[in-house]
Amino acid sequence: MHVDLGTVLGTTPGLSEHTLEQLNGVVGQAHERIQHGRANSEHGYTALSLPDTVNLDQIRSAVSRFESPQAIVVIGIGGSALGAATLVDALGGEDDPPVHVLDNVDPDSIQSTLSQLPLQETVVTVISRSGQTAETLSNFLVVREAMKVADIDWTQQTLVITGESGNLSDLATQYSLPQLSVPDGVPGRFSVLSAVGLTIA
Repeated sequence: MHVDLGTVLGTTPGLSEHTLEQLNGVVGQAHERIQHGRANSEHGYTALSLPDTVNLDQIRSAVSRFESPQAIVVIGIGGSALGAATLVDALGGEDDPPVHVLDNVDPDSIQSTLSQLPLQETVVTVISRSGQTAETLSNFLVVREAMKVADIDWTQQTLVITGESGNLSDLATQYSLPQLSVPDGVPGRFSVLSAVGLTIA
């Protein structure tokens, strides 16, 4: 819904009683629209309430196979990476393994990060809501190749978080990788309280 406040308010300073009545109607309509959307689960991110809509046991099960990693790499773009990075910054402790976020395709930055990692003891989490994000898939291929060159079984150190279809989901199925879902209707920037952010936490 678009509200043109310039049209509603006019050019005279202050708010007339007529203007307030107009705004009251517009605000009322907006409120009804939001309430309707919430009641019908049109805004998935508003329904992310723990533990009702997030399966914490499923998240714990997916990460349980990775015992005591010495480092964690998060591969994602935008909201798929920001939530995890924010939680790490806010809640990470000195005893936690360092988390490295690969959220751009700068080859120098990626190689610099990889050169610092104990790859044999690094867990890689690949996040893409669509499963088709080119930058995410590209970065993952670089990390996977680095593990192959180091003679490391990357399939034992990779976790996938994605939608129900797409290249990333197909890859997870092909190699029997643990996979968690990005909830429907939850854009990346709102996904921190889903598996996207909570897996790293």
